[in-house]
Order: sequence, then C-alpha cells, then structure tokens
Amino acid sequence: MPGLSLPDRVRLRIRTAEQYNDAADILGQKLTDTGPAQPILRILAFEVLLKTAALVAKPTERKKDHDYLTIWNSLSDNTRDDLLASAIEQAPLDCPDFDDLPKFLTSWQRVFLQGRYEYETNEARSNEEIRSITDNWDGSPETADFAYYPQELEGLTRALLRHLSTYLEQSAS
Repeated sequence: MPGLSLPDRVRLRIRTAEQYNDAADILGQKLTDTGPAQPILRILAFEVLLKTAALVAKPTERKKDHDYLTIWNSLSDNTRDDLLASAIEQAPLDCPDFDDLPKFLTSWQRVFLQGRYEYETNEARSNEEIRSITDNWDGSPETADFAYYPQELEGLTRALLRHLSTYLEQSAS
C-alpha cells in the first residue's frame, strides 16, 4: 500500500494545524484563565506547519524531534527568506522584525517542551519564591519563565500556511 501522496499529506497536516489554531481561538474567547493551553496549541500548529515545510523540501526525511531551529535551518535559504518576508507582511500590527528569529524559535521550542508542564517549573520553588518572582516580574518576555512572542508566532504561522498553499497550487497544475 503506497500511502498518501505528498500533496495529500500536506493537506492533512494543514488541516491538523488549522484545528489546533481553531481550538486556540476558542480558548482565547473565554473569560477564564486557561493557563498555557492557548499558546501551546498555537505553537503545536506552528510545529506541524514547520515540519510540513521541511517535508515538502525533503520528502524522504522525517523530522521527529522538536528542534525548531534545526528544522528551520534545514529549509533552503530561498525558502527561509520567502517565509520571513511573508511573516513580516502578515504579522499583526506593531510586530517587531524577525532579526532575532533564533530567539523566537528557541523560546517556542521551550514552551512546547517545558511549558506544557508548567507546574514542574514551580514545583522546585517555595510558595514564597513563586510569590516573589510574580510580584517582581518586570513584564518582559526575557525575564518570564516562558516567553510566547505571539505576534511573531502568528506571522510565521501565516507565512508557513501561505508557503504550503502555494506548494499545493503548484502541485495541482
């Protein structure tokens, strides 16, 4: 049995990523604290799309780990340049540039690997330490336990969707 064609595999993965983003949208509409669930779902959608772009670039290689920087660097220079240009164009307003993309990729990877078990970060701390960290946090992503960079994530996720949609259009012709 040959399995799905590459375009069908891409469609399936896009649908999966869109379902994760849809679930994150639903959580974002709630007025209750859903913890890290929403950003983790968005990062999971991003990961699916990033791995799909790597699959399209090299169909015989399968990326099984969560090393976003390595996966990103496995894409061709042209693909990365196109994705960045598209991400800047599609990112929400007031989005900084992507000059520090390795920081974002590393941060999202850390959120995905460790942020989904956020409680483990605090289990080694006393209640007083947790309160002190919370009370003294300056609000910057750099000093947070987990930084999400949601605007950059949204821009790059949209860019990956556009890139993969273009691939599907070209594979159909």
